Amino acid sequence: MSETNPKVALLGRPGPAREHLRNALASLGGQITIEGEPGELAPAQVAATGPSVVVVSLDAAMEDQLDEWDELFDTEGLNVIYDEAATTSQLDGWDLARWARHLAAKILGHDRTLPPAPEGAEAVHGAVDWIPSPGGPISPAVQMDAERSRTTPSRRSTMPAACRWPMTRVPVPTMRRASFPGRTT
Repeated sequence: MSETNPKVALLGRPGPAREHLRNALASLGGQITIEGEPGELAPAQVAATGPSVVVVSLDAAMEDQLDEWDELFDTEGLNVIYDEAATTSQLDGWDLARWARHLAAKILGHDRTLPPAPEGAEAVHGAVDWIPSPGGPISPAVQMDAERSRTTPSRRSTMPAACRWPMTRVPVPTMRRASFPGRTT
């Protein structure tokens, strides 16, 4: 779905959550065809307005009212978005703006969820992959250590032969428990 001005039906109880939804939909250019509580509206009423999207501001008090809406929600080509009213009603500032961008992306069918760039900012050209992956680039310090160990001879090879300890294998002693006469453990 990638409509520029989608027709939206807004279902939810009156309050801050529905108000945030209404404002967000208006700012993205959505045309609200009908708005109200699921208990006050009938699915046929909503379907008659021809929405392409139904946004449901969901809270515990109205969940039982949605049972009769299943047939409408299952309609081919109808996008149904559920929003948690308790969370949305508490949003403000940056969180509210971020939430509105993500709602717009879901309704309009795009992935532009980043905030707008500052005025005069230049766009990054070319393909940029901002997602880190395991085994990514090696840090400069690790890279320098690796180069140094490849190009620098070991200390042993730079020492005069008379100063070098002979390289012989020494057996590792095994540990046994000591026993002392007259002592019990």
